[in-house]
Order: sequence, then structure tokens, then C-alpha cells
Amino acid sequence: MPCFGQVDTLKIPVPFVTDVTELLKGRVAGVEVISSVASPGMEPTVYVRGIGPLLSSRPLYVVDGVRVHSLEGLSPQDVESVEALRNGPALTLYGPEAADGVVVIRTRRASERGFHVTYEADGMVQWPAWVPEGITIDERNEYQQRMGYAPFTDRKCLSISDGTETSFSHRHHLALQWGGDRLKAYTGLSYLDLDGPMMGQEGFRRHTGSWSLSWTPVSWLTVETTGNYGRGDHASDYEGYSWMDMARSVPVSLSQEKEEGALKRRYPAFLTGSAHLEARPLRGLSLRAGGGYSHSGEKSSRVSWQHPEGDLTFTGQNDTRTKWHWETEADYAVTLGGSHHLRAGVTYRQRTEDYELYSAGGDVPFSDSGVSWMDVPGFLNGFVLPEMEAFRASGLKDWGHLESVSPFAWSWKWDEASLQAGYAWKDLLRIDGALFRATMMEVKEEKEPLDGWSVNGALNLASGFLGLLPAWWRTWTLRGSWGQTDRALLNGPVAFSFAHDGIPLIEPQFQAASYREDIFQSVRREAGMDFGFHAGGDLSLSVTYFSNDDGACTYRAMFGGMGRLLYTVMNRGWEFSGGWKGTSGDFRYAAGGNLTLYSNRIRLNQENILAFSISEGNTDPRRVVDGEPVGVARLHQFNRDYYMEDNPRYYYQPLDDKPSYVGGVMPTVSMGLYGMVGWNRWSFLVSGHGMGGNSIFTQTPYNALMKYYQDNYPDGGDGLMNTTAALFDGSFFRLDQVRLGYDLPLRRQGLSIGLYASLENFFLFTRYPGSDPEMALTRESFGLETATFPTSKRVVFGLKAGF
Repeated sequence: MPCFGQVDTLKIPVPFVTDVTELLKGRVAGVEVISSVASPGMEPTVYVRGIGPLLSSRPLYVVDGVRVHSLEGLSPQDVESVEALRNGPALTLYGPEAADGVVVIRTRRASERGFHVTYEADGMVQWPAWVPEGITIDERNEYQQRMGYAPFTDRKCLSISDGTETSFSHRHHLALQWGGDRLKAYTGLSYLDLDGPMMGQEGFRRHTGSWSLSWTPVSWLTVETTGNYGRGDHASDYEGYSWMDMARSVPVSLSQEKEEGALKRRYPAFLTGSAHLEARPLRGLSLRAGGGYSHSGEKSSRVSWQHPEGDLTFTGQNDTRTKWHWETEADYAVTLGGSHHLRAGVTYRQRTEDYELYSAGGDVPFSDSGVSWMDVPGFLNGFVLPEMEAFRASGLKDWGHLESVSPFAWSWKWDEASLQAGYAWKDLLRIDGALFRATMMEVKEEKEPLDGWSVNGALNLASGFLGLLPAWWRTWTLRGSWGQTDRALLNGPVAFSFAHDGIPLIEPQFQAASYREDIFQSVRREAGMDFGFHAGGDLSLSVTYFSNDDGACTYRAMFGGMGRLLYTVMNRGWEFSGGWKGTSGDFRYAAGGNLTLYSNRIRLNQENILAFSISEGNTDPRRVVDGEPVGVARLHQFNRDYYMEDNPRYYYQPLDDKPSYVGGVMPTVSMGLYGMVGWNRWSFLVSGHGMGGNSIFTQTPYNALMKYYQDNYPDGGDGLMNTTAALFDGSFFRLDQVRLGYDLPLRRQGLSIGLYASLENFFLFTRYPGSDPEMALTRESFGLETATFPTSKRVVFGLKAGF
């Protein structure tokens, strides 16, 4: 079993996961996966070596050589391997899009000779794991009166028991495979029924399929085709309250508790296909060609109302992305003098992408939901009517009086070419380099090319030319990489506010979605060492230092003018990982882990065209400040003993004229650990992960965390939002899984059945008083206590049978 840094994660049993990226959670140094299986169909947030220039930055996803936008329709049970590439190696293989890292996924192939069938099934019981203690209605009314507001009557504060329940979920997977001398085939079918712990929630249903076919008619020719399909149905009905309402202790009328509500349905779809040919007609020459197709789409609708006599309002959206790509590659390797190996290659890729988004909103009387799309306001007729048929064709339900339609379509073509060269001397030294250029054409307008380069090298110090290492010291390798690429970031919504020299700037306003004309650079550098020892088993250790710089630019509009802010995100860090495994008779063992130390800072560039307004009360923690980490909050130091008699709204003492920048959203340290022992047919596994140095901020006095602002609660007010009383330590360590497995002693040859049971998310070690400190790291909340969805404790039972 390799160490975590080598990303062979599927060799280690993982918790009940629904998204492929969750296979990396806590198992790869420098890769943070923020997810909650209790949220049906939720797509995790993934950070690779810190935050990129925008919160929307995320790694490139590649499935069987096809670049995809989403993994929502891919079953983890159909995945053979997951690899996280970073820095120079990622740029060498995938060009400018790899600047934020690459998650490379290879789906399952036939791995054994003959015909084999495998069936897996597991069931899960779950309920909310950690819940904050909300305020009572009396405490809330005391606060209302102190602030000069009328108290609530005939109301109560929602509690966790009002809207949560113990739920049951299950999934099934059937795999068929055939392995022969020339032909190999695999098919996998799976079904997921995931019910969240929110009462009345219908959960997430997903059907997926995966297939692969490989044919080798002659020894020098291989043809392979793969495909993946998935379709889901995600529905939720909160019946008048949500987890956020309960966590924030929102009062609700007792007479309307079951009448207010919101229903949301999502229909995600996913389809990929690829075909590859590899020929080796001459010794040392390899020719490869391939093509792929990727489609991801989502139809959604949301209906909400306030009481049975009121109007029903709705919104709908159809969001689809379609990609086509093809590529050719030639690689030639030659050996000179028996010890010098030279390699040269060229790659050309081309792809097209179409992105369509239609959204609409309207209302309809609650008693009559059959009204067609008719009553369009006259002033909208000029530009709404031409788009109505396109939206209706999207398949969303034809509800109500149309109020707005927002059509959007965008198409572009991407060309990319790269040259690679490599040199190796025996097994001692290896150097690889690449030059690449990528050009995008949008609406028949060619953009400025994006250029880049990368160099990767490794030196094996444990080889025979030293002759100084003992026999138990197996490997010792020095490695490093350096790469640089141009980038043109995509305009779109961004969750940043900005400050310069202590002056907050206004929120950014972007133009229509498009690649910006400005070109910025990303620089990737790393150096590391790998060790291998034989010490009662196989022991591997790895240490890596990385230094990443990302240029960025953000446009803002003010009084009809344009401003821009140029800045650089600087991510530095150390990664440590290790693994140890061995056997002794019927006893086997494995242990390992990873540790990452992060440093994140912003550097504002000198040539900035600034458009700003001064707002001392701006406490938005998603901030870019010169010399500070991304997401730092601007707050006064809280003094519990200070009281302003003439203004009861404020209960903090400004210790200085201006608030200070305190707290950071991203962790300064993260870790993952696992340990596994086995004896005969039994196995036992414990795994967990954690983060430290990250802060969580709350912006609203209505949050349930107001109970923890100060020891003498409820002596508090709005002013607490501007102080460190609203800032919490988000450090934690979670035991993700405690699992016991047993293989049945079957006599029948070729038949195997394994059983297991696990406790997941049962143990969380943290000083944070809220619901779950990890959830504050999602892009949607980014350092805020929003309690978007509860993390759950889970009991899982499963079996795997095959012949």
C-alpha cells in the first residue's frame, strides 16, 4: 500500500461517498475536499494547494482522457484510480487549464481473465451529528426589546427536532467483466438512493452506467473505447423551515409552520464517451490518437409560497455544457550507448464547448397552477417573447405568469499544441520538459495565445553509483519542477470584496461572461525528496516544498466608470506524507498519513486603477487585503467589560481608531491519518482528517452562535458583528471511519463474500461551538457560519460478493 501522496486511494476502504473527488478526502497532501454526504447530491468544494485567484478556481477534471465540467453523474464504484496532479507535472500534461491542479480519473477495466461478476450493496442510517444550541423565544424577545423592536407573539424558535429525522439510504453496484488474450470488456451499473436527515426531504436518486472495451488485434496496436452515463433526481421539501433557519433560531408563526415552504427539484445529467488508438509500428515510436465527448446538464425548478391564500412563485433554470475534443500525439524514444535515453514528442489537441443557460421566474395563483405563459408585461415583449419558445423547449414546467427570462449562450473553440523532450541516464537521472501554447476563439474572434513551459527532474541517490547506503535503505530520490503559464480568467460572479491601505473597496461588478482580454501568469515551483526503507515492512516517506504565485485582475463599475484591481495570490507550503505496511504470517498491517503546512498571502500590484468608497462598517470577511491572507476579516477587538449607556446597540470598546484585519478562512495546517490491521479473515480500519488555523465568522446577530459571543449572554447587540466576539476558531480533527470487515470462509472455488460495518463521523474534536467547522470552507459560505446543511453521523453495513 503506497503512502497517501501517491494517490492510490482505492486500495484503502473509504467511507460512504457519492462524489468521486471525495475519494481524495484526507488522503492526499495539499488537496482539500470539503463535502457533506448528508446533503443529497451536493458537489464537494476542492482546493489544491490553497486558493487560486478566484473562489471559483477549481482543479481540472479529466475522465478517461476527456475534460469534463462535472462529476455528478459518475459513480465512485466504477472508478479504478484517482490521481491528483499539481504544479509542473500537471502543466506538462494538460497546459494552462492545469494551473489549479488536475484530478485524473480512470474508470474500471477488466482486470482478470475469464468472466467475472461482482455485486456490492450497502445501507446507511444517518442523523445530524453536531448541532448548535439555539436561543429560546424568551431570549430572542429580550434581544428584540433591547434593540427597540416589538417582541414575538404566538411564535416559537425552531429547534433541531422540529425538522430532522433519522433517515435510511442505500446503493447497489453490479459489475460484469470479461478478460481474454485480445479482447477485454467491462460494464458497471449502479443505483443510489440517498435520503438526507431533513424531515420531509425526498433526497437524491441517481442511476449510472460505465463501460469499457479494449481490443488488441496485433501486438503493436490497441483500440479502446469507454463511456459513462448518469442521471439524477434531487428533490427537497423543507415545509416551512430549513437547517439554516434552525441554526439561526428564526422564529416562525405556530399557525403557519406547515404552510410556508419551498420545493426545489434538480435533474442533473452526465454523459462522456471516448475512443483511443495506440500504435507502435517501429521500435521506440508510439503514435496515439483519440477523441471524446462530454455533456453535463441540469434542469431545476423551485416553487415557494407563504400561505395557502397567497400566490405561488417559481423560478426555473436549464444549464447545459457540451464538449467535443480530439487529440493526436507522437512520441519517439531512443537509447544511445546502452545508458542514455532520449525522448521527443508532440501533442495537438482541439476542443469545442457550448454553454447554454436559460432561467425564468414568475408567479401563479396558488389555487390555479394551470395558467400558461401568457400574461407578459408589455414592456418586456420586445426582448422576452423571442426567447420564450427556447426556454419552453428546455423542458421546464410551464407554470404561471412569466415575469423574466434570462437566456445566455456561449460557444468557443480551444486549440492547444505542446512539444515535449526528455533525457534519462540509466536509472539515476531523469529530466522532462515541455513548451505549450493554447489559443481560444470566441464568437469568431481569436483571443491572444496563452503560452507556458515546465521542467521536471528527478535524481536517484540510492542507486549503485553511491554505494554508501545500507541494504535496508531502498530508495532516495530528489525531485523538482518549475513551470509557468499564461491565464485568462473567466468573468462571472465572485465572492470577494477588496481593500487597499485599510480602505474597503466596493464590490466587483463584472461584464457579461467571457474570457478577459487581460493575460496574467501563474508560476508553479516545487522541490521534494522521497525515501523508501525496509523496516519490518515497507516504509515510504515524502517531503515537498511548493511555491505558487497566481496573478489576477478584478473589474468593478462605479458611477458608470471602470476600475480594476491587480493582485497576486501567493501560496507557499510544505507537504509531508508517509506509509508503512507489512505482513507476518496471517497478520497484516498498514498505517500512513499526510500533513500540509500552508501560507497564503495577497500582494497588490502598483499599477491599479482604483474606484472605491469608504465604509468602516464593512465586515465582509471574503476580502483581498495587501499582505493578508485571502478572506481576512476587518474587526474591532472585543472588550466584554465595556458598555455604552447612551447607545445600547454597541457593546464593544473600539481599542483603536480603525479595526484590524484578523482571522483567516483557509487553514494553515491540514492532515489525514489512517491505520489498518488484519488477521486471517478479519480487518479493522480507522481513518480521519483535520484542519487547523482557520477562522469562522458570523455576520448576523440572529445566528444561534450569538449564544457564544460572550459569557454573559444575552448582553449583546448588533455591534458584536464588528468585533472579534463574532470570530471563532475553526480547527478540528474528525474520525471519518471506524470499520470492521470479515470475509466469509466459503469452500466453493471462485466465490467470495465479504461483509463490513462502519461508524462514520461519530467523533469530532473541536472547540468550535457551531454545527460543523468544515462546512464553513465551502465556496458558498467561505468562512461564514451559514449552516448550509447538517453533517451526519452514519452507521453503514455492506457486502461484496463475486465469482
